[in-house]
Amino acid sequence: MVAEESSSCEPSAKWKENLKRAIHTTKASEDVPPPNVVWNFGTWRRKALYGIITILVIFTTINLSLTLWMMRSMRFSLDGIGDLRIFQGGMHLKGDAAFLNGLRTSKLTSPRKKSIRIESGQNFTVATRDSNGRVINEMNLGDGRFDVSAKEFRITNSKKEVVFLANQKEVVVGAEVLRVTGQGGAVFDGSIQTSLLRSISTKDLRLESLTRTVRVLASQGIRLDSRAGDINANAWNDIKFVSTGGSVRFEGASVMFQQLRTVVPILKSPISSASQTRTHQVFQVCVCSNGKLFLAAADSFCIGDSTVCN
Repeated sequence: MVAEESSSCEPSAKWKENLKRAIHTTKASEDVPPPNVVWNFGTWRRKALYGIITILVIFTTINLSLTLWMMRSMRFSLDGIGDLRIFQGGMHLKGDAAFLNGLRTSKLTSPRKKSIRIESGQNFTVATRDSNGRVINEMNLGDGRFDVSAKEFRITNSKKEVVFLANQKEVVVGAEVLRVTGQGGAVFDGSIQTSLLRSISTKDLRLESLTRTVRVLASQGIRLDSRAGDINANAWNDIKFVSTGGSVRFEGASVMFQQLRTVVPILKSPISSASQTRTHQVFQVCVCSNGKLFLAAADSFCIGDSTVCN
């Protein structure tokens, strides 16, 4: 009984074969994808890469074309750019050039028989510096002014002779003649030193001080000479001629003192009125104790009162 029951519980061979066939069919159906679905993971990445490469080629072509166009427009070459030629020791520029910022150079020259011209929209400044970078000399040209800042300003001729020199202590004019042609003349706040002061042959020489004193000093002598005109000295108060070691001389065909006061004549001898009138054409020059001059009749005494000598 036991043997029969165990044999009846075992599956048959046909049933096992059908089970294996079903399992194989299920696995095959799981491995096979649906008929309308295509799985290709490398296609979109390849297309994106091709697109990026195409864009890069386009931009590179445009950039290279612009670069070649700029080089051709600016005339780039191995020697320089356009009219600018670069060589060992400097550069050569033909034509006009505009500098937007500062220009620093040790030498600026023009070709032979050519002039150089420098223009600026506002001002033109040239400055030099010392070893520490401080500005020691500066020249500024602008707004109707020409300013020079330096310890000493010097102008020389082709022979290196000083024509004009100015510093804090003195101003030296080395030219043979200093000529002032302005109608107002020359105004000096201090004193001037010269061996000769003269005017143009057709003009007058005038020394004038409106509110102060004019003093003429010399270590040896002072000579006033007018070859074709007069010498006039006018003053509001006094005109003084002082000679400490010598004398003051007036030399000429005639020496005239006009508008001197005349005292009432005291006659030495009685004469007629007609002869007295004729005599009064010649006077005596009398001197008071204070040095004041006055006139007296030729036939009278040099006696002056307080009204004459004060």
